[in-house]
Amino acid sequence: MKNKITVTGANITFFSFTMVYIMFSIGAALFGALFGENSLIDNFIPVALITQFVVVLGPAFIYMLIANLNIKEVLRLNNPGLAPMVIILLSVIPANFVGSALNMLIVYPLSLIGKLPEQPIPVPQNLLEVVVMILVIAVSPGICEEILNRGIILKAYEKRGSYKAMVISGILFGIFHFDIQNLLGPIFLGILFSYYVIRTNSIFTGMFAHFLNNTFAVMILYLSRGEEMGGGSQITFQQFGLSMLQGMIAFALLVVLLLIFTKITDNKYRLVPPISNSKRDFISIISHWPIIVTLCVYILINGLLLLTIVASNFI
Repeated sequence: MKNKITVTGANITFFSFTMVYIMFSIGAALFGALFGENSLIDNFIPVALITQFVVVLGPAFIYMLIANLNIKEVLRLNNPGLAPMVIILLSVIPANFVGSALNMLIVYPLSLIGKLPEQPIPVPQNLLEVVVMILVIAVSPGICEEILNRGIILKAYEKRGSYKAMVISGILFGIFHFDIQNLLGPIFLGILFSYYVIRTNSIFTGMFAHFLNNTFAVMILYLSRGEEMGGGSQITFQQFGLSMLQGMIAFALLVVLLLIFTKITDNKYRLVPPISNSKRDFISIISHWPIIVTLCVYILINGLLLLTIVASNFI
C-alpha cells in the first residue's frame, strides 16, 4: 500500500536538495579555482546536467522511493488537455516580461551599490548550440525542477489549502535559486506554474510552462549574441523604467489570458480548503528546522553576494 506525502517529508527533501547544492557549489568553485575561471563555462553542459539530474532530481526521487509514495498521484501524471496548453503557450512571453520586471526591482538597487557579478551562461552562437542549450537549460529543468517544486512541494502543502500551497511553493521556488537577483521573478513564476498544475491537475502544464519560459530566455540570449549584454554594468534609470512599463503591459495581457485559462479548466479544478489561518500556517512553516536551516543558508549566500557587490567599488 502506498503512503501519503507529508509536509515534513517535503521540507526535508527541500533541505536535502539545499545541502547537496551547497556541496556541489563548493566542489564547482574548487574546480574553477584549480582549472581557471573559464573552466566552469567551458564545462557548462555537464555541470548543468549534474545539477539537474543529481542535485535537484536526486533528493526528490530518493524521497519518493523511501516514502513509498504513489508517484502518479503525487506528480499528477494526468492529461491536461490541448486548450490549457495553448493558453500557456500564448502566456509565456508576457509571463517572462513580468518575471523580469519583478527581478529588476531588486537588481536595479543592487546595481547602484556596486558591480553586479556576471551570469556564467555561455551564449549560443549557432542553431546547433541553441538546440543543445534548450535541452540543457529548458528541457532538463522543466522535468527535474518541476518534479521537486510542483510535484513534491506543491502536493504536500496543498493539504493546507490550494491557494496557500501555490504561494508557499512559489516562495520556496524563489529560494530554490539561491540568488537574490533572481528571487521575485521565480516566486511569481512559481505561483503561476503552480496555478497551472492545480487548475489542470497535471504536472505536465508546469513542465510545459517551465520549458517555454527557459526556451524563450535561450532565444533572447541567442538573438543578443555579439551585443554588449551589460553584465556587471550599472543599470540606468531609463532601463529600469522601461522594464517596469513592459512588465505592467505584460501583466495586463497575462491577466486576460489567465481569465481564459480559468474558464476552460473549470471542469478539472478541485479546490482544497485551508485547514488553519495564515498566521498559524506561517508559524508552522517558518519554525520547522529544515526551513530554518535552508533560510539561513540562503541569507548567508546572498549576504556574501552583497558584500562582493559592495567590495567591487574598491577593486
